[in-house]
Amino acid sequence: MFRLVVSSYLEDSKFGGHLWKKAFESGHLAKTRYLLLALFVVLLYGRTLSFDFLNYDDNLYVLDNPSVQDPASVPLEKHLLTPYLGYPIPITIATYILEKALFGTDPKVFHATNVIVFILLCALFFKLAHDISQTPIKSFLLALIFASHPVMVETVSWVSCRKDLLASLFALISLFFFRKAKENPTIKDDILAILFVVLSILSKPTAILLPFLFLFFATKGKRLLYVGSALFSICVLAITFFYETDMGALGASTPFHERLIFQVYHHIESIFFPFDLLPRYIDQTLSLKEVLVALPALCLAILLFVYLAFKRHPSLFYLLFSFVTYLPHSGLVPLSRQFADSYCVLPLAGLLLAFSSVQVKGLSRGYKFALSFLALLLALSQTLKSSQYIPIFQDGVALWTYVYKHYPDSPQVCRNLGNAFMFSRRFEPQNARQVYEHCIETLDNRPFFLKNLAIATYHSKDLETAERLFHDLEALRPDDAEVARRYLRMIEEAKSGQKNH
Repeated sequence: MFRLVVSSYLEDSKFGGHLWKKAFESGHLAKTRYLLLALFVVLLYGRTLSFDFLNYDDNLYVLDNPSVQDPASVPLEKHLLTPYLGYPIPITIATYILEKALFGTDPKVFHATNVIVFILLCALFFKLAHDISQTPIKSFLLALIFASHPVMVETVSWVSCRKDLLASLFALISLFFFRKAKENPTIKDDILAILFVVLSILSKPTAILLPFLFLFFATKGKRLLYVGSALFSICVLAITFFYETDMGALGASTPFHERLIFQVYHHIESIFFPFDLLPRYIDQTLSLKEVLVALPALCLAILLFVYLAFKRHPSLFYLLFSFVTYLPHSGLVPLSRQFADSYCVLPLAGLLLAFSSVQVKGLSRGYKFALSFLALLLALSQTLKSSQYIPIFQDGVALWTYVYKHYPDSPQVCRNLGNAFMFSRRFEPQNARQVYEHCIETLDNRPFFLKNLAIATYHSKDLETAERLFHDLEALRPDDAEVARRYLRMIEEAKSGQKNH
C-alpha cells in the first residue's frame, strides 16, 4: 500500500519514473489494487463472521419473519410489497430467503454475505473513482477512505442493514451504466442503468429520487426512457408512505425545523468527524452547537451548488447524487428512527466521487506526495476507529450495554439490554432477570418491565416468584393478560409434574 502512495511522487522523477508509471498502469497491478482493497475489507470486517444476530430488527427481518422462515406460507403480494417492514424491499428479503434455504439461520452465513456485498461495493466505488479521475493513486486512496469510514461499521456488521448495502451497490452500478450511456448513442447502457436503479429502490427506497436525477441529466433523445423509472419511484413512494403511516413509523415528535437541524448536524458529524460515534436512537434536546453547525452548513451547501452550476463543473452531478440519496433521511420525513450511520453510505460515496472529479493542475511532486500521505493517514485513523467500533455489534448484549452507558435513563434501552440475554444464541434468563430488576430499581417503572421480568423468572426455574409476577401482570397490564394466563397454566402444569414425580 505504501508502494502505491509513493508512486505518485516517483512517477515523473528521474528514478525510473517512466517504468514505474508503466508498471502501475499495467493490468496486473490493476488487479492487485482490487485484491488489496478486498483484503483490507476482509482484515477489517472478517471478525464479524463470528457475530450473532442482534435483538434489534434482526428478528423482524430474519428470525421471526415468516417470509424468510416459511416463504411458501406467505402470499406473493406480501413477498413483493413487504408491508410488515414499512416499505417494499423484496430484493433484500429474497437474499435472506436464499440464505435460509441453503444454510439455515447460521448468523455466520448472513454476516459473510454482508462482507461480500461490501467488498463488491468498495470495488465498484474504486472503479467509478478511477473512471472519473483517471488517476489510479487518487482513486485507490479515495476507495480506502470509503472502505475504512466508521459509518460503514453499522452497515456491514448488522445483518438488518443488508438493505443499505444492496441499495448502495445497485445504485453505484446504475451510476456506472448511466455514465457509460452519456458517451454511448445506443440505449443498452440506459436500460441497464434503469434496471439497476429499480433493483436499488427495491432493496431499500434510499435511491428513490435517483431516477429524477438521471432524467434531468440524461441525453435529450433518451430522457423518455427514464420517465418510466421516475413513475416507478412515485409508485414506491406512495406505497411506502401508506405503509409507514399505517405502522406509525412516521412518528418523530420533534418539529420540522428542529428535526432538520438534528439530522444535518449529526450526519455531518458522522461523515466528517467520525471519531466519536455515539448511538443515535433517541430524540435529544436541540442545542446551540447543532444550530451553529447545521445552518451555516446548509447555507454553504446551497452556495456551493449555485457556484458549481454556474461553472458547470463535473462535480455538481456527484454532489447532487449525494444530495438526492440523503434527502429521504434528511429530516423532511418524520422517521421514528432519526439517526443511523447507514443513512450516510450513498451520500459519502457521492461526496468522494465529487472530490475525484476535481482536477488541480500544476501541483508539484512534493504536494502530491503530501496529499497522498495525508489521505493515507486519514484512512489509517478511520480504520483504527472502525476497529474499535466493530465489537459493539458482536451481539445484543454488547450493543445494548454500549447504548445503555450513553442513555442510562431510557426504559426502552434498559429493557433491550435484558432482552439481549434471552435472544438468539444466548439464553441466560438469570442475567436477564438481574437486568430487569436493576431497571425497575433505577427507573421506577415496574409495569413497563413486568412481563419481561416474569418470563425471565419463569425460565430461571423460580416458579413461585414467577407465579406472583404473572398474577401482577394480569392485574396491571390488561394487554398482556393473555400472556400472563398462558404462563400461569404452564406453571401449574410444571408444579403438577413435580408433584407426580
